[in-house]
Amino acid sequence: SIIYIIPPSQFDAAAPAAVVDYSNLTTDLVIDIHGRLAFVDRLAVGAVFGAAGHAVKPEAPWLVLPGDTPETSRLYSVADRRVAAARAPDPAMRGCCVVGSSGGWVVTADTRARLHMANPVTGEQHELPAITTCPFFYVTNPTWPLFHVNILQDQLIRVRHGGGEKVPAARLPLCTLVADQMRGWVYRKVVLSASPRPGAYAAMLLLDVDRHRGNPAFATSDDPAWRFAPSPDGVEDAIHHRGKFYSITYSGVVEEWDRRGVDGVFTSRAVSRKLPAITDGGGGGHHHRRYLVAAPGGGELMVVTKSFKVVEIGERYMDSERRVCFTVQVLDDGDEGGRWRRAASIGQAAVFVGASSNSVCVSTKAHPELRPDCVYFAADELVKGPFCRDEDRGFHSYHSCDDKKRVVGVYSLKDGGRAEGLPELGDHATWPPPAWFTPLI
Repeated sequence: SIIYIIPPSQFDAAAPAAVVDYSNLTTDLVIDIHGRLAFVDRLAVGAVFGAAGHAVKPEAPWLVLPGDTPETSRLYSVADRRVAAARAPDPAMRGCCVVGSSGGWVVTADTRARLHMANPVTGEQHELPAITTCPFFYVTNPTWPLFHVNILQDQLIRVRHGGGEKVPAARLPLCTLVADQMRGWVYRKVVLSASPRPGAYAAMLLLDVDRHRGNPAFATSDDPAWRFAPSPDGVEDAIHHRGKFYSITYSGVVEEWDRRGVDGVFTSRAVSRKLPAITDGGGGGHHHRRYLVAAPGGGELMVVTKSFKVVEIGERYMDSERRVCFTVQVLDDGDEGGRWRRAASIGQAAVFVGASSNSVCVSTKAHPELRPDCVYFAADELVKGPFCRDEDRGFHSYHSCDDKKRVVGVYSLKDGGRAEGLPELGDHATWPPPAWFTPLI
C-alpha cells in the first residue's frame, strides 16, 4: 500500500496541527517512510511522527545560518551536505542572533536585548525572562528604537566573587550599551536543560561584562528571573549533562552546579583538578577557547581546546602559516576522580563546538555520514561592534591567522591535520554568526 503524508509547512509556527492520526502506524513502517525521505522533509515528517508518539532515527547536528532576508534563515545538514532556506518565525528567530542551543531548541537574542527559546523544526517558541529581572540591569529611553541597557558592573563583580574581602578593590563605571549591542558584546551563551519546554526549563546564561570573565546567571520556569551566582574564576563554557549544569572555569576546573534551598540559588562544587596546559603545537600553551563536551550516551566529560600552531611551509624564514588546531583532554571520574588525560583520538566519534552552540559529541557508528575522529567547529568569538569595519567584523580572534575566514569547518585529529572548510557553505563570516543545533523530533 502507499501512504501519503502531507507534512506541516516547513518550520512554520502558524502551520495547523496534523489532522490525521499516525499513531496506528507500525514501527517498521514509520522507520521505512522516514528512511526514504531526504533533507528538510525528513525533519518535517519526523515532527509529525514524533507528535504521534513514534520514535525516529536521531539527527546529526544541523547548522543555523542567517538568511538572505530577515524573514528567512538557512539550515545546513552535515549529513546531507546541503543548505535549505527556512521561514524564520517571528519574533523568536526573525532577524535574531542565536546565542545558545540545547535539546533541539535554540536560544536567540533580538535587537531589543530580549531572549527567546525556539524550535527551528516545529516553529514553537517561548520568551525567556528579561535581563532586567536582574537588578544589575536597567533600561533607559525604553520607547526609543535604540534604547539603552545600563549595567551595574561593580555589583556584578561583587556577586561573582561571592562578596567579602576577595572582591577586587577597583571600581568600574556604569556600562551603558545600545540594546542591540547586548547580543554582540554581553550575551555569550545560553545553555538550556536537556529537554526544555516552554513550561519546564532551566537555563544558564553566560555574560561577558567583567573583562570577558563569564558571569553565570540562572533562570527556571518556576523562577523566571535571572539570578547571578558566585564564580570567582569565571565560566568559560558550560553544558547540561546528566541532569545538571557543568562548567569549566578560566582556571581550568570543571564545576557541577546544584540548585539548593527554598530560594533556589544555584551553587557550584569542583569535580576535577586543574586542566593541564597544552604546550606543544598550540601557540605556546596560550589557548584561544575551551569547550566542555560530554561523550555520547551521557559518558565522560571532555575539554576541547582550540588554539593555533605555526607550520613551516618553505625553507625561508618567513615561509610559515599560523593555523587553527584542536586538542582533546578527557576527565577520569573513577576512583581517582578529577584527573585529566590527553586523548590523541576520539575514535568513532565527532565533536561539534561553537561559541553560540551547546557542544555535543556524536557517535559516527550511529551516524556513518559524519567523519570520525573530527571536530566540527563554527562561530568562534564572532563579535559585532560599532567600530568594526565590515571586512573585519567577526574576525577579532583570527588576527594574523591563515584560517582567518574559516569560521565554519572540520578538523581531523589524526596526524594533527589541517582544518578544512565545508564547500557547500562558502564564506559565512556574517552577522549573526552560525550555530549548531541537534533537531529533536
